[in-house]
Amino acid sequence: MLQMNSLLRALLVLCFVLFAPSNALPTLEANFGGENGLERVKPTFCPSPGSCLSQPSQGSKLTIVVLGVGTQNYTCASPTAVPAPIGAMATLFDISQLVITNPTVLHNIPAMVMWAGLHDIQNAAQGNVPLGLGYPQVGTHIFTPDAKTPYFELKFRSNTLKLVGQKLEGFPAPSSAYPGSVNWLKLGRATDKEKESIGIKYVYRLFTAGGKPPATCEGLEKEFTVNYATEYWVYN
Repeated sequence: MLQMNSLLRALLVLCFVLFAPSNALPTLEANFGGENGLERVKPTFCPSPGSCLSQPSQGSKLTIVVLGVGTQNYTCASPTAVPAPIGAMATLFDISQLVITNPTVLHNIPAMVMWAGLHDIQNAAQGNVPLGLGYPQVGTHIFTPDAKTPYFELKFRSNTLKLVGQKLEGFPAPSSAYPGSVNWLKLGRATDKEKESIGIKYVYRLFTAGGKPPATCEGLEKEFTVNYATEYWVYN
């Protein structure tokens, strides 16, 4: 079994090497025809038939698509309690160039990251494969100290984009997803902090992999984390 896992890891890392970005690739502007190029992309917001996140409001434009790699964080009140979420932390990498050039690879990357163990920074370093598969790091995702408000900060071209958000909608990940995957989500601006958001109106969490806690806290620490990877689609 160990030999099989090593072989699987090697094959997945090879896929990352083959599809990782190259300096010879066109820039985002060249791929997508400038700022308006991503508008032609129509992602799926439906993890399963009949379960669809609502579309962005009229006039919203897709700005960037990023790979998020990090942890979903939980706390336990007692061994028999159900783990309670206390936020998340993730590093964000710009994978926009794959949206048009290779969407099939794009949607498989979160699960591939989890299968290959690249969610672990130490594993990534030991395997000589960068955490973001060679794509540029452009931001972070955290929660505010109260662990209730999702926060995104992105460097996009010469601008700093921010979302102080709230959950608007959510649906379970499809049955075919990586085992234990968190819900697909639509996030919007927090109604009581709307002026704190800059350049971001919606963030969609799609094609999730991992992040879901065990059913109970038995055998777990009072606070613990679960690794995850996902696509975040950012709209202004």
